[in-house]
Amino acid sequence: MSLEIVRDATTFDDEKRTGRVVLESDIETNPDQAMNELASVAAKTKALNYAASCGMIDPRINGNVGHCYPVNVDGKALTEVGVDPKTKKPYPRDHKKMKLHRYRIEVPVCKKLV
Repeated sequence: MSLEIVRDATTFDDEKRTGRVVLESDIETNPDQAMNELASVAAKTKALNYAASCGMIDPRINGNVGHCYPVNVDGKALTEVGVDPKTKKPYPRDHKKMKLHRYRIEVPVCKKLV
């Protein structure tokens, strides 16, 4: 079990005042365990530490942390995969683009206001 920062999906504004740190659980076989890991205090702490390491001054969680969501091997949320360009229909559930790879969560962060 480990949490990873998804650097390609993590964003900060130019002045490092706000941002979204995306975490991914490497637990692939047990969704409940992956979601519990992502919703943990350790996950939030990891997100805040990463924001600080990127130059955000005294980072805090900004509002509510989002829900865990499943992604495919390309890192695309399964709810956003879209339609097959050939058939113009949604991909079937057994299509490789609809195959669950891991779970992610987005942690909104901001620098201390006062």
